Amino acid sequence: MHRYESDLTAKEKRKLEIEKIKGLSFKEKVEHMWAYHKLILTSPILLVLLIVFVHSFIQNSRMESVLNIGISGGFEAEVEEIVELTKERLHIENRFSQIMIDTTYVTIDGSFDISSAQKFVVIVAAGGMDILITNPGVYEFHKEHEFFMDLREFFSEEELSTMNHTDHYAINITYYPVVKEKFNLPYETVYFMVIANVELDEVNHDGMTKRELIRGFYRYVIAGE
Repeated sequence: MHRYESDLTAKEKRKLEIEKIKGLSFKEKVEHMWAYHKLILTSPILLVLLIVFVHSFIQNSRMESVLNIGISGGFEAEVEEIVELTKERLHIENRFSQIMIDTTYVTIDGSFDISSAQKFVVIVAAGGMDILITNPGVYEFHKEHEFFMDLREFFSEEELSTMNHTDHYAINITYYPVVKEKFNLPYETVYFMVIANVELDEVNHDGMTKRELIRGFYRYVIAGE
């Protein structure tokens, strides 16, 4: 008696499927398998992609930007070397701790271009920048809008007396060797500023506060003490 395919057991269905495939040409077998067993064929690929995605997500969720630095006109800056130098001199050893350096800020006639100005405001508002390294024009404009922190939050008056600073809000770092050799900026004068809304007592994976990191970056990376 003829039985409907829906009435067959799972074992009988598999046997019937095998018999069908045996009678097909190679091309027809491929077309049949793709048409009716797409999910089975792609499952290994999907599984690999899922594993890669999950691993990447977990790794990224564990990463922490411990220091975020914006550098205008830094298209020729040796970013990787600056990052490694910073990790070495500040003893940042946790593999999930990142030093982020963004060199994509563009200046025209001493000021940010429109897109860089917009990006700067958004990044600062989002708490995504700790230090800005740029020229006097950018400094003067944004200082009027209170974008920068008083350097006396980090350094004593005695320390500041040895620095070439401006109004307690910017340090002239033009002539330090690392600035000339690694940053390669197209400015006659280069300023170092700290962004006003930085959470100074925030502690990273290595147990260091943002205050310590900013002090350390200036003293041991920029000034090379």
